[in-house]
Amino acid sequence: NCPRCASKSSMVRERFLVEAPKSFVVSLVWPTRAPKAASTWALVAAVEPFLDPASVFQYDNRMGKLKRMAFRGLVCFGGRHYVATFWNWSQRCWTVFNDKNV
Repeated sequence: NCPRCASKSSMVRERFLVEAPKSFVVSLVWPTRAPKAASTWALVAAVEPFLDPASVFQYDNRMGKLKRMAFRGLVCFGGRHYVATFWNWSQRCWTVFNDKNV
């Protein structure tokens, strides 16, 4: 059942790959113009550093096994500036780049 409208119909989402992706991009839109920093960090903390495309997409088995993809970072635009967050592999933590603090 749809959690938003309580419809009894089942929700179906289909994503089918026709070739193995070289990169994977996710676009998120906040429901507010000024999300709280805690909400942003909660989202970043919930993101796993690796994605198995087979867990998200259907694909033709003739392509062979899909390689795991590494999440590198994200770029956010809010107000009049950008904030980028990227995974630092050597320190095993997220690093924030904020153009407000340049």
